[in-house]
Amino acid sequence: MPKNITARFVVSMLLMMPITLLQSNLGAAAISRPSSATEQSSVACPSRNFDKFLQAFADDVAIQRAYTQVPLKSTEFMHANPEPVPRTQWLRLADIRFPIMPSKADQEAYRAKTTIRKPSKNGRSVKVSGTDNGALVVYEFGFRAGCWMLISVDDQSM
Repeated sequence: MPKNITARFVVSMLLMMPITLLQSNLGAAAISRPSSATEQSSVACPSRNFDKFLQAFADDVAIQRAYTQVPLKSTEFMHANPEPVPRTQWLRLADIRFPIMPSKADQEAYRAKTTIRKPSKNGRSVKVSGTDNGALVVYEFGFRAGCWMLISVDDQSM
């Protein structure tokens, strides 16, 4: 039976509304299965250009659902003494509560800072950090099958 855990994604920290993810019982063997072709075919890839894709991804939950790899690697820091401990889970689509990324309007309204890094030709890292509130979430995207996909979420919020 899945247990609820609270992920402090930037929009939840800023709006004070927790986004709940359900703990997945999937193991590492399921890592390579991306979201289904049926889900993707119902929503066209918004753009091969990452900046345009990211704008559409942030602002449209249907695009988030279609272009999130399943299972999704989700890491968050659990409070422990003396230091927080990272906990990684593999979430099924049914276990992810959308929106998983705050919209551009929410990011602007709450003065969140977005930084895009290009670690490789087919990869992008998007860091969304709050202003003076400890919120920090890193979204990893990969270019797969002709479009960008969210492949992991690393919630480093303190």
